[in-house]
Amino acid sequence: MGLFLAALIGLILLARKGGAERSGSRPESIALIGDSLAVGLRGPLAELAASHGVTFTADVRGGTNAGQWLSNWTRHVLEKHPSALLISLGTNDSAVPGNSPLFIERARRLVEMADDYGAAVFWLMPPPMPWSLADVERGIAESGGARIDPPAGLKRAPDKIHASGSGYTAWAEAIWSDLYG
Repeated sequence: MGLFLAALIGLILLARKGGAERSGSRPESIALIGDSLAVGLRGPLAELAASHGVTFTADVRGGTNAGQWLSNWTRHVLEKHPSALLISLGTNDSAVPGNSPLFIERARRLVEMADDYGAAVFWLMPPPMPWSLADVERGIAESGGARIDPPAGLKRAPDKIHASGSGYTAWAEAIWSDLYG
């Protein structure tokens, strides 16, 4: 009984932590897909991966949405068999009227696709936007993937959508910390 209780407490504590600890392992290889926010994260994440000996690939395309990734490009990235897939999508989905509800279903389907390839999914939640991200939050929550939030006080570009150069570096470091501790 004591061993069971200790194991149960350990599982509860792990569930309260974020990132890779929730998935139960530390990714040996990472793939990043996504929109213009991912474009900004690609360089800093690639540098962190290189300095830690982690295989890193990225396929990022500004102005894209979850439907485009589901239909066109995700399978190509997953065929490289990353142990973790970082997804930065939802900003463009939520900015187009009527597109947000579709994100909820598409997010779930992206996670299912990654599961078929054995990749753990980590959603990179967009920073606050000038419009609602409620459907993005709901889609990520219902998708089955883990969520990684941007750091508080993220330095932003003048457009109030993207991060600044130093903001992307700080965001990448926060993602790395969530994945690897």
